[in-house]
Amino acid sequence: MVARKMCGLALLALASMIAVTGCNSSGTGGGANGGTVGATGAASNTSTVSAIEGKIKADTSLTGTDIKVKQEGATISLEGTVNSIAQKDKAEQIVTDAQKELKQQVGVMNNLTIKESGGAGGGSK
Repeated sequence: MVARKMCGLALLALASMIAVTGCNSSGTGGGANGGTVGATGAASNTSTVSAIEGKIKADTSLTGTDIKVKQEGATISLEGTVNSIAQKDKAEQIVTDAQKELKQQVGVMNNLTIKESGGAGGGSK
């Protein structure tokens, strides 16, 4: 009976070691498995920011905006000014879509400010 329990424990320990070792076998580089989630290398930052900037400039609904794209770690931040809430939301959506296309962790800090319109109001004389 004791020998049977010891054999069972030994098999359980062996199976646990195989399972844990197998979890570590996925690659950490970009390679054929795609980009690393939350990649932080310089090339990754540059290509992600460039891709997002290109998509923002190509989007005609964002004409007249001043949007700066920055990346720190896996988070993209948007800074600058837009003319409406719709433009602010559209810029954020472009970032999210680009991160998904590049198989990166999605993270956006949308610090865009909306320009005040020069319409009604009690302004200064």
